[in-house]
Amino acid sequence: MKASDIVAEGDRERAIKDSINIFKTGKAKVAEYKVIVKSSTPIDGEFCTSVMRDQSGNATGFVGVLRDISERKRMEEALRASEEKLRVTFNSTRDGIVVVDLLGNVADFNDAVLRLTGYSRSDFVGKGALDFVYEEDRQIVVNDMANTVAAQKAILETLTLRMVRKDGRVFTGELACDAVRDKQGNVAGFVAVLRDVTEKLHLEEKVRESERKLRTIFESITDGLIVTDMSGKIVDANEAALLIGNRESIEDWKGHDGREFIVEEDKERLEKAVIRAIIGPKKQHSEFVEYRARHKDGTPFYGESSVAVLRDTEGKPTGIVFVTRDISERRRLEEKVRDSERKLRAVVSTISDGLIITDMMGKITDVNEAALHIGNRGDIKDWKGRDGREFLVDADRERITKIVVATIKDPTKLHSDFFEYTARNKDGTPFYGESSVAVMRDNDGKPTGIVFVTRDINERKRLELALNKANDDLKRSNKDLEQFVYIASHDLQEPLRMVSSYTQLLGKRYKGKLDSDADEFIGFAVDGAARMQNMINDLLTYSRVTTRGKEFEPVDLEKVFSDAADNLQIAIEENKATITHDPLPRIMADESQMVRLLQNLIANAIKFHGEELPVVHVGVKEGTEEWVISVKDNGIGIDKKYFDRLFAIFQRLHTREQYPGTGIGLAVCKRTVERHGGRIWVESEGEGKGSIFIFTIPKRELKKKIEPPKSGQGEEQ
Repeated sequence: MKASDIVAEGDRERAIKDSINIFKTGKAKVAEYKVIVKSSTPIDGEFCTSVMRDQSGNATGFVGVLRDISERKRMEEALRASEEKLRVTFNSTRDGIVVVDLLGNVADFNDAVLRLTGYSRSDFVGKGALDFVYEEDRQIVVNDMANTVAAQKAILETLTLRMVRKDGRVFTGELACDAVRDKQGNVAGFVAVLRDVTEKLHLEEKVRESERKLRTIFESITDGLIVTDMSGKIVDANEAALLIGNRESIEDWKGHDGREFIVEEDKERLEKAVIRAIIGPKKQHSEFVEYRARHKDGTPFYGESSVAVLRDTEGKPTGIVFVTRDISERRRLEEKVRDSERKLRAVVSTISDGLIITDMMGKITDVNEAALHIGNRGDIKDWKGRDGREFLVDADRERITKIVVATIKDPTKLHSDFFEYTARNKDGTPFYGESSVAVMRDNDGKPTGIVFVTRDINERKRLELALNKANDDLKRSNKDLEQFVYIASHDLQEPLRMVSSYTQLLGKRYKGKLDSDADEFIGFAVDGAARMQNMINDLLTYSRVTTRGKEFEPVDLEKVFSDAADNLQIAIEENKATITHDPLPRIMADESQMVRLLQNLIANAIKFHGEELPVVHVGVKEGTEEWVISVKDNGIGIDKKYFDRLFAIFQRLHTREQYPGTGIGLAVCKRTVERHGGRIWVESEGEGKGSIFIFTIPKRELKKKIEPPKSGQGEEQ
């Protein structure tokens, strides 16, 4: 065979050229070729070729020594691959890698070191590894390297220390250092891996700060927060939740299934809310769900919770947060409100007054049955949602709107005065109504609605019209009657004086000259004429109470009492009467009529005395709106069955022989009191027990003079 035939075809030409050069130069050469072996699988071969020569130095052939280097080539290739991987890793990693010799000098480093420190490759020439470490932290590195050497094995402890960039800025780095050892285990150098953790530490601090804030919020909010894992086991709870559940410590709950504290009947409802929150849209929390739970002692309470789902960065649920609150008090108050509303609805539906409720725009929102009846509307649908003003007649709308506005503007006013209006029934016919306006307000006093308390006054208006007509007729009748009484009494005076004069003359001239019957008859005629004269005078006095009365002016009742007592001085002395009085006020009145009033009452008290000497006391009490004046005696008293007759004109309870008089005095007293706007009545425990005549005088501002009530507004009505 040719020597070249055992060389693989791809290396054959090179092998021939190498042989020619060896022949020319006479120098041996070692070369590598692919060699064909009998198995036809080429192997890596190493040829050491030299020229064979004879004694004369002439070339006679070649000698080649072949060595199989396939294994060596495989190892070299593996080494190259490993070195390539190491090189790529060394230069592509984001962490800085620094190789340091035993003297601490930088032997090698990757590009990441340049990026972290800001230095160039030339800057590292002659630099020690500690030159890049912040001076106060260098001893940490020295101690770590010493520990690594002494340990005879990798410690792989990560150090956190400060590093210095080329521009002088300091950054925080994490440094992991290990020793490089030879085959005998001796330290030949060090490899340090450096990572900039400034941003990481900043983020970690932000996370810790965020967690502190979150924990502060977690513990300070008033709502209870209960956190469970996905199986329902409680992992955390804030103080508010412990307080709601009447638990002293989180340990009372931690690790327990939260459902075991829920009342059995409410568990399913809460579980459904959790499922809806997990599988539903990823909103922040679910709607609130009410349920019953149990305190540590087993007593139930009402709770309300919303459910929020904790999720990881991929949206996978990792836990449940229950935002919960104790609503036991709210439920109690709600029940009280419902009970109050039921009672209110019962009252509203049963009261006879109509209630119409509107919003602030005047739209009707609710009415009671009485209102439906007043408006002749059978169903609330006829009213609800409509503007209440449309049912009023046009002339009343603006007036009532002003009343409503004025009531709204005055927050201290509970309701307006009652006002009349005209509205229309469902069929359009008008009717008279009367309403008061009340304003509904919220806790801040802001008006939220209007309540109209209304009633049908058709019948009252009809009666008022009839009463007004009757009053007008009565006024005319009273005026005519007063005129008639005045004319009649005045016209009767002259013929009565003539009858009286001639009967008296007849008595004087013929007394004793005729028989005894004639004398008696003449006496009767004289007495009758005198009594008629007294009755006519009293009738004139009665009619003049209103027709001849003076304007009211400030009157001192002390003076009135003194004048009345002076006028009765003879009667007081003859009957040895005792007359006393309380301190009396000043009033607005007709002074002369007040004197006559007190004089009549005191005179009656003296006249109708019993066996004891008469004692009369004028008392006074101050009321809110009137003075109450009484004349009390110790006289014969009055049976209650005669009380109503006492103040009627010409009514007498005794004969003229027993007690003289026409019986008009108390009627004049009544007419006088009523002219002043007061009332008069009598009280007595019966015959022989005395009497008390009481009358009232309204309190009025003490002015110079005021007009008294018009005729027809007192005694006539």
